[in-house]
Amino acid sequence: MLLFKKIGLRITLFNKIFFSIIVSFTIFSLISVTLFTRQRTRALENSLIEDHKHHALIASINIESGYLTHYWPFATLKKIRKIKEVVYWRIINQNGEIYLADDAKMWGKRISDPALRTEKVLIKDQIFPETGEKIKVIVNPLNIVENGNWTFWLGFSLKSVIEARRSIILTNVVMIAIAIIFVGLLSWYLAKGITIPVRHLVDGTKAVSSGKLDYKIPIETRDEIGELAISFNKMTENLKTSQDELVTAKEYTDNIIKSMIDTLLVVDPDARIKTINKATSHLLGYTEKELIGKPVGAILTEKDSIFKGLKLERLIEEGTIRDYAMKYRTKKGENIPVSLSGSVMRDKDRNLVGIIGIARDMREIKRLMEKEKELAAATAAAETEKKRVAELDNACKELRETQAKLIQAGKLAAMGTLGAGLAHQLNQPLGGIRLFAQILESQIDKNSPLWKDLYQIIEQVEYMTDIIDNIQGFARASEIRKEPIDINEPIEKSLQLVSVQLKAHKIVLLKNLAPGLPKVNADINQMQQIFLNFMTNAREAMDSMPEKAIKELRITTRLQSIDQRPKTKNNFVEIILQDTGPGIPEDIKDRIFDPFFTTKSPSNTGLGLSLSYGIIQDHGGTIEVDSRQGKGTTFIVSLPAC
Repeated sequence: MLLFKKIGLRITLFNKIFFSIIVSFTIFSLISVTLFTRQRTRALENSLIEDHKHHALIASINIESGYLTHYWPFATLKKIRKIKEVVYWRIINQNGEIYLADDAKMWGKRISDPALRTEKVLIKDQIFPETGEKIKVIVNPLNIVENGNWTFWLGFSLKSVIEARRSIILTNVVMIAIAIIFVGLLSWYLAKGITIPVRHLVDGTKAVSSGKLDYKIPIETRDEIGELAISFNKMTENLKTSQDELVTAKEYTDNIIKSMIDTLLVVDPDARIKTINKATSHLLGYTEKELIGKPVGAILTEKDSIFKGLKLERLIEEGTIRDYAMKYRTKKGENIPVSLSGSVMRDKDRNLVGIIGIARDMREIKRLMEKEKELAAATAAAETEKKRVAELDNACKELRETQAKLIQAGKLAAMGTLGAGLAHQLNQPLGGIRLFAQILESQIDKNSPLWKDLYQIIEQVEYMTDIIDNIQGFARASEIRKEPIDINEPIEKSLQLVSVQLKAHKIVLLKNLAPGLPKVNADINQMQQIFLNFMTNAREAMDSMPEKAIKELRITTRLQSIDQRPKTKNNFVEIILQDTGPGIPEDIKDRIFDPFFTTKSPSNTGLGLSLSYGIIQDHGGTIEVDSRQGKGTTFIVSLPAC
């Protein structure tokens, strides 16, 4: 930011993005080049040192061999001296004197250096006196035992390394320059891609703030910026809609005020008229301009004014007033009796904003009241007759309700009789079928194919007998009787009634009823009722799914111990009914247990789940529902174990 100010650039989003990327990339590139150059230079220098260590080793071996044969390897040393980087070579005896050197002027000169006593190869830095150049020197000890510590010194220049470093730096600088140009173009394109949509948003914001709610931002991309533009356009549409609704609401309110028969009067905290309607203007004979801003006392009689003194204080304190009798004074001086109802208006900080009052002209009402007194006697007689008629209506209503109950009771009794007769009529032939099948079973060998068929006949007859008994017991009205029962029993009875329907609707039934569960204290008929309701609801829910969809109804019973419910004193038996239907929408999940709430056909009462909820609560249990759209629904019923 300070840099932008110093160089006179405007601090814009484009400049921030563009220069931030360029500066960051340049700094990163310079650091990378510096590190790379340093590493590369060090590698070249180490390679050069290793090469000359090899040359020094070869020369040292030749010198040691030549000393023993009294023949110095001048040919080898001459070749080494011709190497481009080699500056000099020297053989120094144990006294520190230069015994031989490439420069004859150096012969016999004494030098003082700790490296003269080295027993291993040393590499040291040195300034070459003839050129002032910094060079590297390899000191290699010579194995000439009888004469003590002789050493071979090989000095070489680092010019090739320095030149290579300059070349690397130059190459990298050129590459950085090219990369900066490329990154600059990329940054320019990226900054433009971001700032242009943002510019559109800024222009749109300014347009909206100036009242142009129909302004639209062009959508040029489908990324987050494009989504933001879509959201902005949607927002302006909503604002335009809201503004239109507000205008419509204001016009509607104005029409209501204009259409009011009663007079409307709005007074500010200074007791000056702020608003009136046409009815007020018509009643008092003033125009709207004549009254707006005038003291309210101008249209009220002195003694009847509620907008001053103790009466005003009481109104402000209580907040409302109803049917206060007072008189308006018209422009012609006529006093008109009115009944005023009003309330105090306050802002969000509870400060007084004004008082709104609606007054009704009482002249016609008083005239009607006089007539009402004349009709009072006739009305008294009519009221007596009306009460008698009302009593007769109530009696007829009670009679109709009693008749409906008797009809319903008759239907229930008929259903019970029909169920008993049906069971009696069917049980006799079924008993005969079972008897003859059992006789044939005892006479036919078990290995015969007919024996298996007879066994199936007997088994199916017993199954039909159980169904008939179940229908008869379920249809028969009885008092609620709680007793210890195995919860699996009403589940099995319910499944006998719906299993055929489940198969017909291609629904797979998966049972996992735990044996030996503790008994629960419950009414078996009511338990059968709620399980039938759950199973029927699950079947109807899965009927709405596509034909190829997976349709499964899973019923599980299990024991939930006290350890799993630390706040209870009893174990609980859980019944889990899980379907793979479409699930319950989130917006109605909290209402499924409400009486008369249903998403099915209008003929459905919507009482099934509500009654089931009440029955489970009456048994001291709980019911939970877990459902997500497209993932199915799970009901968990928990009943306390005995």
